[in-house]
Amino acid sequence: MRRLLVLLLIFALLAPTLPAKAETSYYALSFDGEDDYVAVDINTGKSLSVIVFAKVNKIYTSSDPNKGFQPFVSKHMDAFKLHAITDLLRLSVVDNTSNVYSLSGGSIAENEIVMFAGVVDGTTVKTYRDGVLYDTKEMSTYILDDVDVDLLYFGKRGPSDYQQLDGNIYLVLIYSRALSDPEIQQIYNDPTNPPTDGLILFYAPDSVDTANGKWLDKSGNGNDGTIYGATAERVSIPRLYVYDANTSEQIAYANVSLTLYFNNTTTGLIPSIPILPWNETVTLNVSATNYESRTISTWTGVDLISVYLAQDTVQLSVPSEFNYTFVDLATLNVSANVSLEKMLSLFHHWPGGSLLDGLFRLNVSQFIKDIFTFDISVESHNFSWVGMLITGIIWFGAELFAWFYFKNPIPVIALGRVMYEGMAKFSTPAFEILQIPIRAFFLYMGYLTIKMMFEKWSGER
Repeated sequence: MRRLLVLLLIFALLAPTLPAKAETSYYALSFDGEDDYVAVDINTGKSLSVIVFAKVNKIYTSSDPNKGFQPFVSKHMDAFKLHAITDLLRLSVVDNTSNVYSLSGGSIAENEIVMFAGVVDGTTVKTYRDGVLYDTKEMSTYILDDVDVDLLYFGKRGPSDYQQLDGNIYLVLIYSRALSDPEIQQIYNDPTNPPTDGLILFYAPDSVDTANGKWLDKSGNGNDGTIYGATAERVSIPRLYVYDANTSEQIAYANVSLTLYFNNTTTGLIPSIPILPWNETVTLNVSATNYESRTISTWTGVDLISVYLAQDTVQLSVPSEFNYTFVDLATLNVSANVSLEKMLSLFHHWPGGSLLDGLFRLNVSQFIKDIFTFDISVESHNFSWVGMLITGIIWFGAELFAWFYFKNPIPVIALGRVMYEGMAKFSTPAFEILQIPIRAFFLYMGYLTIKMMFEKWSGER
């Protein structure tokens, strides 16, 4: 006790000298659709790539010229302009003979955050939506050839112009060269760590200087923007990782959709940079192609959010010589009161699963008969039948535990695949002398799992 008090006293004396944890402050620039904008004088050159992460708060009709046209980034009026026309994204460019070309970026909904990019390479112009090539056009003359004015405006077409943004801008990247398709995709996957070759301007949520009214350039070129009227709103940006519940592999951001529900407003987010309200508790819906969606509640002060998604249809993976099937979670209709026959039917899709019938039906004679009649040629698949039997018992216990504890088929199937496929591989003859201690460890863990299941079932836990 005396030792503990001494340690506590030492810690109390040293605590004031310990460095405080640095806290990153993130901001979104909000434009009110009236007179807000950011301006910078920058030499962009003739080859150009402009990327903006932005949102339109309200969609207006084209009959309202003050609101129907909402610019994100504009170079010398219409020489190069990323903007929204009502509910459509557009890139407008002018060549050196004053011909105006318009490229599509798809539709945009209110409160949907998008990554919209325009790339000029010689006479080729491209648009990208959320990292994917959307539209491309060839010009007859060189674009931006005669444009000597290098003023760029964000949130407005020009200081005294009627076209103004009613929305937010979060991040801007400008390159003095044409980015490739993989580079655009790379930026979508990791916006705060973009390629640096040719990068001449980089405005990010952590580079807003609220004290001096500047948006600081992180590219190192000193192209700081001056903020005129736009409001800096503090936001949270935790890192989001989405995984396959069966394999624990990360699901690519290109396949993930993220939606925020907050203050009776639905906002579409970019998964690689989830911009959330500062210091609030919010609801997020996470979905991915071929996966069941999940809705979670989280405090936005966290640094990391990890979400595991179960597949819509789970393929039971077995060696090619064995028959397999699909388990559709929507039609399986599993509950905590499911019959033993239906439960055991799931296990028969894996080699060795039939051995569990007699054991868990308490039919000893059938169990012994199954062991001696089991096709031992399964060894050719790198599975030891003894190892399969041991891991099968462990796996079955884990299945029952998940079934009765969670009362949900998803963790049952996911845990079953992890237990079976992982442990069966550890029990192969490849480990030779390590087989005995490894199997003993697995058997002990299986015992603990089954013990916990029965304690939970009997109400002792």
